[in-house]
Amino acid sequence: MKREIKFRGISDDSKEFIYGGISIISNYEEAYIIEVDNSYPSTRRVLSNSVGQFTGLKDKNGVDIYEGDVLRNINHYEDGNPYYNYHTVVWRDRFSGWFCLNKQDKTKTERDGSCQLWVYLAATNCEVLGNIHENKDLINQ
Repeated sequence: MKREIKFRGISDDSKEFIYGGISIISNYEEAYIIEVDNSYPSTRRVLSNSVGQFTGLKDKNGVDIYEGDVLRNINHYEDGNPYYNYHTVVWRDRFSGWFCLNKQDKTKTERDGSCQLWVYLAATNCEVLGNIHENKDLINQ
């Protein structure tokens, strides 16, 4: 297998993202990221609600896309004026994959402007704008 499997989570003590492997204890009550630095692993406790998996995909700038990221792409009206679309990356079991949930309208369902991540990346020129853990205001874009 040639894909990179990694996770991130916000450290309990430093409040910064830690990247690496994952260990979940007691039904998501405790989570640990296993970092490897200079071939020596260390384990750091992270906030379990901040854990996100790497999707295996990158945005237009080569930035890794993780679960919980907010993506933005630019579109243009017929008159040439720009407007932005915002989507949050989530996992959906019923689609067996990563999904971009439309953030424009809280009343919209997954059938309204949302799509699988790979389709979104193929059809748009999107970039990671931030994530729902560090930038809670992005949820309201």
